[in-house]
Amino acid sequence: MGSILIKHAAKHLDWLRGRAKKVSTRTAHGDTEEIMSTSIRRMGDVEDPNGVVNTEDFKRYASKVTVNAAFEKARKAKRDRDREMEKTLLTNYIRHHAPEISESKIEEVIDEMLLLQTGLRGAMLLVMRGYNSKQIGAVHGLPASTVRTQISQARQIIRQRLEKACDDSC
Repeated sequence: MGSILIKHAAKHLDWLRGRAKKVSTRTAHGDTEEIMSTSIRRMGDVEDPNGVVNTEDFKRYASKVTVNAAFEKARKAKRDRDREMEKTLLTNYIRHHAPEISESKIEEVIDEMLLLQTGLRGAMLLVMRGYNSKQIGAVHGLPASTVRTQISQARQIIRQRLEKACDDSC
């Protein structure tokens, strides 16, 4: 961290904590200390803080860094929740359509299925929730025929992986 940022951070530690608390409340990420430490760490990665010469400049710069850190934490938490939801949907789908597969093999298949292209995985997850190709197409702005192709490709990949898992464990 540049000596200018060190001086400003030390001088305005209470202000930084207050800013982190305000931002964490707005982004529904309640860990103020984590956001504050991430912000300070990121400020430390800057070798030459151009334009940070006085308190006003520092506060403007620190606010941007803090907001970005909070949004990144919120996005990561959302990605983690979405991934868990996808795993649950896929697990239930496999248990229903291939009950003979062991739990360990189900986890292996799910890990591979989560590597499907985003379009294929998204279409398949919406099918598992009960949507048809017209509804999925309307949501994503795609023709129903494209959605049906994606669903068909995803099912084929899933079928192949299930057959391989079943051959290995059955």
